[in-house]
Amino acid sequence: MPRSPLLTRLPHAALTLVVALAACDRSSVTDPVAPTAQQALATMPTQTVIASGLWYPRGFTFGEHGTIYVAEAGVPQGNTISTVGQCQQVPDPIGPNLGGATGRISRIDMNGTRTTITSGVASAVDAMGDVTGLADLAFMNGKLYALLGAGCSHGHRNDPSAILWIRPDGTRPRVVNLSAWIQSHPTANPEPDDFEPDGSWYSMVAQGSRLYVTEANQGNLLAIGGTPMQVTRLADVSATEGHVVPTALLLHNNDIVVGELTPFPAVPGGSSLLRYGIAGQLRGHTPGFTAVLGFALDGQGNQYVLESFTCPDANPCFPSPGSGDVVKIAHDGTRSVIATGLSFATALRLGPDGNLYVANFGYGPPMQGQIIRIALH
Repeated sequence: MPRSPLLTRLPHAALTLVVALAACDRSSVTDPVAPTAQQALATMPTQTVIASGLWYPRGFTFGEHGTIYVAEAGVPQGNTISTVGQCQQVPDPIGPNLGGATGRISRIDMNGTRTTITSGVASAVDAMGDVTGLADLAFMNGKLYALLGAGCSHGHRNDPSAILWIRPDGTRPRVVNLSAWIQSHPTANPEPDDFEPDGSWYSMVAQGSRLYVTEANQGNLLAIGGTPMQVTRLADVSATEGHVVPTALLLHNNDIVVGELTPFPAVPGGSSLLRYGIAGQLRGHTPGFTAVLGFALDGQGNQYVLESFTCPDANPCFPSPGSGDVVKIAHDGTRSVIATGLSFATALRLGPDGNLYVANFGYGPPMQGQIIRIALH
């Protein structure tokens, strides 16, 4: 079974969920409008780097006056805490992890100036140099929430995977213990050789008074809300799809669209967009993508899919710099590639100005992270 693909190519690769993945069988319902249109290169919009030097940027969100709040997983250095012998560890060669406190949340203003909102957030580095920690951010009812991957299997015995409330003063009380939840709610088909006891948390989107969350390793689609916040599993992705590694998340009308990273090496076009109803029922698949790590939707109903990397030919492949792109799916299902040359991108959002924004170098070489604007207007 394929193991540890990133480090065969990249120093200090920083996305644990893309390593140590195993192939599996799948049963699927084909979407009747599954696009068969050829992906064609369109006139490329301008790409502008608006922030650089970030510490493995993952998910991000927009605040007042177009400011960008970025979840940064951290850096490899400074993660030294071992919990070996204290709890279940991530299997080798990926584990064990060493914990630290190198994560931070940054705010980037319209001029590209970066300000630290909170720092010293739990992070971890695994046995192959991959950094994890903060995964995504979302505003709900005027409050900023952070999705954190941590827990004892990541070197943090008393700091679990969690939803954090990020207060204006930078303090960050825990509002949901995700480690406790996932350990008491196993999925149907976890992969033993690639098992994260505290989960691999990826995307978080707010709608109304609920947070919707994907967990990539064990295969969870969750809704979180209420007072106090309660976790509800909408779908066990592993039960129908196996170990496809659900990552990106998009809410559209009464649908929840979830992207697949899939096991490595990646099969060109082997990733699908899974379409769920708002209550978690599987409604169909849209196939034909590779390594999906981001989504966006514009006001005209066009969808945008971030392929973190693509394959140069029809052969299976691993991440490579400059091979990431953004695919536009028009309302009629027609596909076109509108951005190329991205490197190890981890998130895609539509900004309040109507342009697309990408977290670039979210894994790969450390401290090279960027936020890139792709001008649609």
